[in-house]
Amino acid sequence: MLGLDRFSFVSRRSSSKVLLSSLRLACVMLMTGMLATATSAQEVGNSAPTKEEAIEFYISKVKPILEENCFECHGGDPHDIKGSLVLTSRDSILRGGDSGPAVDLKSHGKSLLLKVINYDVYEMPPKGKLADDKIKILTDWVKLGLPFSPEDENDIVDRSESKVA
Repeated sequence: MLGLDRFSFVSRRSSSKVLLSSLRLACVMLMTGMLATATSAQEVGNSAPTKEEAIEFYISKVKPILEENCFECHGGDPHDIKGSLVLTSRDSILRGGDSGPAVDLKSHGKSLLLKVINYDVYEMPPKGKLADDKIKILTDWVKLGLPFSPEDENDIVDRSESKVA
């Protein structure tokens, strides 16, 4: 009898160790999965930035691309705007130009701006296709809803001048 009690004690002790190890492993797996999910959500932009972060994204990432590649034709002299498309304000981008609205905020994939920078429709900028990282920045900007710095936003063309209603 003494031998059986001793055996059951050892058996219970081993079972507890196995159960504890299994629980630790499950917790580590769960936490790793949660961290991976959180990282993935941030990578694809599922965590919405604050208004200040979105404006900073425009200032530091988007604006330099627009200045270097777009404003010469779509942001300078109001009398020399190509295609009636102005890219200096959110309203003017949403209003669009001769070809219609530049961005569709409800269906990003339908946005003319994204199609032209990917050379799917027109080829903009005409001097050469943007690098993939710059295309991604502009795509992310559209997905964020076109945040602008209030100091930079300037609708240089009167609404009545646009050929698109």
